[in-house]
Formats: sequence, structure tokens, C-alpha cells
Amino acid sequence: MLSVVEDGLDPQAAIPVIKKKLVGSVKALQKQHIISELEHLTFVNTDVGRCRAWLRLALNDGLMECYLKLLLQEQARLHEYYQPTALLRDAEEGEFLLSFLQGLTSLSFELSYKSAILNEWTLTPLALSGLCPLSELDPLSTSGAELQRKES
Repeated sequence: MLSVVEDGLDPQAAIPVIKKKLVGSVKALQKQHIISELEHLTFVNTDVGRCRAWLRLALNDGLMECYLKLLLQEQARLHEYYQPTALLRDAEEGEFLLSFLQGLTSLSFELSYKSAILNEWTLTPLALSGLCPLSELDPLSTSGAELQRKES
């Protein structure tokens, strides 16, 4: 889901500004006590970590579909930060994502969201989602024996 949010961010815009405004949009969707909890997590101290923690909380609370609907309704804001080909700007893709997330509502999650491991990405999921070249993966480590890490 984090890959969906990051897909098609406009490279011409200042990324730190986009992230702050995007985080602001996400905060507007969330209740204040959850925001406060995310900002005060002891071991989660990066923007990527807080975003991943928020996604896990949304899954735990069964609210991911609701949040995506609200985000998709913010097309004026999305237009400012995303390229026209971004998943979040494509109405058909948005509907597909929503239908996919509807299937998750019947599942119950108890995902940990207080771990320092959330502060960084491993290269394997990044490569599989197309966010980094497969050539960056060490063939010996893709067997699961050893994960490669990418700084956030």
C-alpha cells in the first residue's frame, strides 16, 4: 500500500515538501489520538517508519478502505503532487484498489506497529514492487536467508 501512495509522485516538485503536505493530508483523515501515538512511538523515528506504522494501524482497525476513499476524493491535492499516470490519479485504478481492499475487511489483523524495523525498507519488496532494479538484489540473499536493507 505504501508503494501505491508513492507511485507517480512528481519528481519535479520538492520531495520533502510533498511528503510534508501528503502527511498533512493523511493526518487530516486520522483522529488526533492516533496521530499523537504515531508521533511518539519510541522506536519508530523516520517518515517511512511512521507511514508504515500508520498503514499497519489502519489494517488493524479495518479502516484502510475508508482512508483510501477519502484520499481518492482529494483529487485537487493529488493533482498537485502526482504525475497524471499515478495510480491514485487514475479513477479506474482507484476503484480497483478499493475493491481489492474490500476483501480485507473480513480479515482481522494484529500487526505490530512499534518496531524499529519499520524505519527502513528491505530491497526485496522494493524490487518486487518495481521501485528499485532487480539487479541491486544479491542472488544469494533473495532466498530469504539474509535480507538486504535500504536506507529510508
